[in-house]
Amino acid sequence: MEENIGDDNKTVICFHTDGEWTGDDVVKLITSVNQMYDVFYSYRVVRDQIKEQEREYMRNLERSEMYFHKYLDHPMYKEFYHIWHRMIKDWYMRGHKAPFMVSTFPFQIQPPQTEYKILAPSEVYDDKSLFQAEKEKLIIDRIHIASPGGFSFTGIGEIIEQLRELIKDLWYRNNQEKTKGDLEIIEKYLKVQREYADSNIPPVTSVTMDRKMLRKMKDSIGHLRSLEDENKLVHVGKHIDDRPS
Repeated sequence: MEENIGDDNKTVICFHTDGEWTGDDVVKLITSVNQMYDVFYSYRVVRDQIKEQEREYMRNLERSEMYFHKYLDHPMYKEFYHIWHRMIKDWYMRGHKAPFMVSTFPFQIQPPQTEYKILAPSEVYDDKSLFQAEKEKLIIDRIHIASPGGFSFTGIGEIIEQLRELIKDLWYRNNQEKTKGDLEIIEKYLKVQREYADSNIPPVTSVTMDRKMLRKMKDSIGHLRSLEDENKLVHVGKHIDDRPS
């Protein structure tokens, strides 16, 4: 029996099946893929929130600079310059040992301070229903119940691509990489997600590695491996791009 509910142009991640499947096996597969998808989705939400906070920070900075430049010709500004110049001169004369920090001229321009709350990816994951629209969820693209058969899933194209690359990396390691455990490969991919969310604009901070999310990914990969070991999934890495017929 084949159930086809997908668009042939969508990015999909596929799994070919064989042998007899129980209801528990189906749940294990779907839950594992969905869990990995939602981990990447949670990092994506954090990244988007940081980008929006950066945009807000820059808008505040631009407003501050607008007021600052408005008074560039004011006598007060020239007085600031002379004070700053004397401070710099005195600082050099004292061999850089003056008991004060020399700022950029004429003072640091700071945007209005806003409290930014950076959620951890695991916080987003635990409350993903607050963030995830229906169209952003993992979707079953196609199911072919047979021996052999298969499942394919779709969703946000960027995340599906990341999942495919992760699985290929895990299943097609060269001899040197085979000495590494799955955990190191998974951590490498989550590190990339974390770096996507890094920010150099204060007060936004970077996202630290979330061990809870790392465990979820490791557990999900472990379930795929166990289904493959039981000959219920057929070489996961080889068929990851092959939609069930």
